[in-house]
Amino acid sequence: MTGDSIYCVCEVKRSDRKAKPTKCETKYGTSLNPVWDETHSLEPWQEGEAIEFTLYNKGLIRSKIEGTVTVGSHQFYPAGLEAELPISGLPNATLTVAIVPVFSNNAVACEPALAPAPAQTSPIEDLGGAGRVEVGIVRALGLHRLNMSGNALYCVCEVKSEKKDKAKTSKCETKTVRNTLDPVWDEKHTLDWKPGEALEFLIYDKGLISSKTEGKVVLASEKFYPSGFEGEVPIEGLPSATLYVHILPRIGNNDNNVQVQEELKASAATPVPLHTQPLREGQKLQVSILQASGFGHLNSSGNGLCCACETIGTAASSKKETKVVSSGPNPVWNETFQLDLWQPGEPLEFTILDKGISGSKTEGKVSLPSHQFYPSGFEGNLQIEGLPGATLHVRILLGDAPGPTSPTSRLSLPAAEEQAARSSAGEQLVSNLDSKLTPAIPASPSAAKPELIHAEGPLQKLQVSIVSAVGLKHMNMTGDALFCVCEVKHADKRAKAATCTTATVGKTLEPTWNETHEIDPWCMGEPLEF
Repeated sequence: MTGDSIYCVCEVKRSDRKAKPTKCETKYGTSLNPVWDETHSLEPWQEGEAIEFTLYNKGLIRSKIEGTVTVGSHQFYPAGLEAELPISGLPNATLTVAIVPVFSNNAVACEPALAPAPAQTSPIEDLGGAGRVEVGIVRALGLHRLNMSGNALYCVCEVKSEKKDKAKTSKCETKTVRNTLDPVWDEKHTLDWKPGEALEFLIYDKGLISSKTEGKVVLASEKFYPSGFEGEVPIEGLPSATLYVHILPRIGNNDNNVQVQEELKASAATPVPLHTQPLREGQKLQVSILQASGFGHLNSSGNGLCCACETIGTAASSKKETKVVSSGPNPVWNETFQLDLWQPGEPLEFTILDKGISGSKTEGKVSLPSHQFYPSGFEGNLQIEGLPGATLHVRILLGDAPGPTSPTSRLSLPAAEEQAARSSAGEQLVSNLDSKLTPAIPASPSAAKPELIHAEGPLQKLQVSIVSAVGLKHMNMTGDALFCVCEVKHADKRAKAATCTTATVGKTLEPTWNETHEIDPWCMGEPLEF
């Protein structure tokens, strides 16, 4: 009655019940859609310990629990997690969180720390107390759009010297990367530096008149000296955004090594693209383009629609294109292919093309940033730019593609492919992909022959939860009264029908049923139709 004052408590569920609690608490929000936008560090935590988020509404006398979210260790370790999670006890309510496990040296858990450089191979063994630092600026993820004229992102690294002499400031600047919020610079620079001096990275978005600051990262000397550092670090001012860098200090004790000094001057003068000496090999992506929807308004003058997928990065692009299918409101391709030479940080661009005799016409595009599918994969519908209500259903996995698939085959990840994905992605966490591997979407009856259903095993019961729908259309002059029917498509057409029907929800085009039904009988291999 006193109004809403919502806050969230995050607690590590310690495996040792007697251990000291590890928790943090946000500030108070003043609405039913609170935005806290806070980052906290929880210590200690160890692999296997879950994290529990509890939402409270603070009253005059005491706080009441709104709901809870529990995230198991396997969901965020080692690859991290950024997701919108359902809140237990509150139907349709969600909590958006980002969790990044960190090593003691501040490197992200899924990225290996840079091994110490052997002292005998240091390029400047004898240069007194001062030296150099090699700075690799690889990529950034999750930046924000700041300029109406588009994105033109670059990074400046500066040595924060104790002396305030700006004339002798040691700094470097990357090239500008445009048209992406996940820029890949992949450059190496050499800067004058000495132990104790921090490194500051500033990320800018270049506009027509001036550059705006996206955010910054400051690495203290002890973070990378003497053993070096490689990994992703959070960008101040941008929740969930990270910068991937690698740093290698070089120190010596002799001012007379003229030859080495000349070599360092030469290397400092010209940035070295890291892809000439790659940090990692180009990776392979398994891309499944399943189907699109919402093209009913198109009046195609071509032979049909196809979809092209292309990697967008600094290296040579990799591009594939589906077959052409008949123009219609819901084109189905159901194809899987492999993209080579992809690097983390590079987005994927999907283009819907209307193929004609004289050429191809672009109907719409959608870009999928790297952080949405790397390292844990992705499956879902993407909103197509320029076509309101039109979506493209895709699946992205890391590793080798299993080969061509037919429109009615299941797109699965066998054990051998799973192992290949683990190897090529550096033992990335792929267990959560199991929940994403759904049967390929069959072609509509008008586009293909009816699918032959193969059922096997004993009869079973299914529990089906029908939660909600969005984006429906007004179809009756008397108003909207929406319900959903779920039916088992039996292999044996003579079998007893197995269906369930929700309650009717009126006066909305985004109904919420939130019902669970039991369907009986069902046999393995039989699909469900909603």
